[in-house]
Amino acid sequence: YVDLADGENELLGYRLDERVGGGAFGNVYRATSPDGETVAVKILHEEVRKTPEMLQSFRRGVRSMRILSNANLEGVVRYRAASEIPAFVVMDWVEGPNVREAIQARQVESWRDVLLVAHKLTKIVRSAHMLPDRVLHRDLRPANIMLKDFWTEPNDLNVVVLDFDLSYHVGAQEKTIDLRGESATGYLAPEQ
Repeated sequence: YVDLADGENELLGYRLDERVGGGAFGNVYRATSPDGETVAVKILHEEVRKTPEMLQSFRRGVRSMRILSNANLEGVVRYRAASEIPAFVVMDWVEGPNVREAIQARQVESWRDVLLVAHKLTKIVRSAHMLPDRVLHRDLRPANIMLKDFWTEPNDLNVVVLDFDLSYHVGAQEKTIDLRGESATGYLAPEQ
């Protein structure tokens, strides 16, 4: 849909500034919203858009993010907008490393820090499960857990969960998809 070159980096009013990550479903960009705020934009890979099961999973993930955002649930990335043509979702920008990066950089290694992250993550997951729509993430792994503002507030360990592409919630009709061979396999629940 887009390129990062000037003039080709606009997507329905959002200016894509830098590719910051990617996975099985799409690429994530640091972007600027029409009102000048920094946001995250996840654009689906073309093959995902053309694969009905994966597109349905993306839709379910967007609905899960919307449910969590509407409930004002602390510790989850905030949903802002979504589109299907082209297929993308806009979320709050979370400044900081993911847990995998923080561990690899030896920034989170004390038992105190590990237990604090685990405790905060458990509270977030439990809160999502306690909602009437019972949002289940189903893809919790270090790469999907961010430490917001870690570089400026390293003692807070402000945990934020993102990437809801494999999530489930009450009323979701889509079937679970099989992502065998993806790097997440070691973290997926056996029923996935």
